[in-house]
Amino acid sequence: RLANGSWSTPLNLAPTSQQARFPKVAARGNNVWVVWQDERYGEQPHRPTVYLRHSGDAGNTWDPEVIVRSVAGRAEHPVVAATASGLPLVAWQEIRDGIPFDIWAQVVGADTEAFNLSGGGKSFQAANAYDTRSARYPASVWPSISVADNGSMAIAWQDNRTDKDPLWTGGLGYT
Repeated sequence: RLANGSWSTPLNLAPTSQQARFPKVAARGNNVWVVWQDERYGEQPHRPTVYLRHSGDAGNTWDPEVIVRSVAGRAEHPVVAATASGLPLVAWQEIRDGIPFDIWAQVVGADTEAFNLSGGGKSFQAANAYDTRSARYPASVWPSISVADNGSMAIAWQDNRTDKDPLWTGGLGYT
């Protein structure tokens, strides 16, 4: 929707994608930021990537898309908020071989690399061949972010690292 209240012509922000999902939008002043999860190269293997696009004129024109995070794993469910300086704070959940789901974040345009916010203090192990229930894979998922006008930033997420059975699969005989 434009500043004058009218609707703009629809615009495909990911025209080369067949699998752009979970878009999130943030705006501050004339800056508009959109992030999404994209599996541009199909689901074999399942490797979603986080993309971002920016408009500096309230959505009238758009800069080219930017890859925020592409790993040999899954970077997914991104969220975005515009910082007080107008740059985007992007957070997402990510999993890679041998590393459980963690929450990563980056102020795009200011931070040179992403930061793992939830990895500290986690212990994990794969299931053994005799009991697949023995796996311990704590997960930090579904980030949510907010930015205040004074520049303060907050990121929250769901985390099950202290659960007795941290796979959200449940167990028998305990509560």
